[in-house]
Amino acid sequence: MTRCGAYARYSSDRQSPASIEDQLRMCREYAERQGWDLLEAHVYRDEAISGAGADRPGLAQLLKATSLPERPFDVLLVDDTSRLSRNLGDAVRFVETLGFRGSESCRYRKGLIARTIRPMC
Repeated sequence: MTRCGAYARYSSDRQSPASIEDQLRMCREYAERQGWDLLEAHVYRDEAISGAGADRPGLAQLLKATSLPERPFDVLLVDDTSRLSRNLGDAVRFVETLGFRGSESCRYRKGLIARTIRPMC
């Protein structure tokens, strides 16, 4: 069975904290439809933190987990790549890092699924 992690973020105190739960609900529902196992131990979140920079505790925990010799999950689910970063270059580097560490990313937004496949190494 495919093992999944998830990452959710909202960026300001003007947004609702429920935004994170909505994002994670969508990830859980998608994983369930695919027959995948979303591992609660690998659900990462950042609340009221801008996606413009990479200095985020939840993102740091996620990167640390994926740097372990034993891959913690096969696929990272996010509601949208903007949750990873508002900077396109940072988002691309993050997705590449996941790939090189043996995982792939999958985002769900308004019915569209886009997957970043692991590189063949």
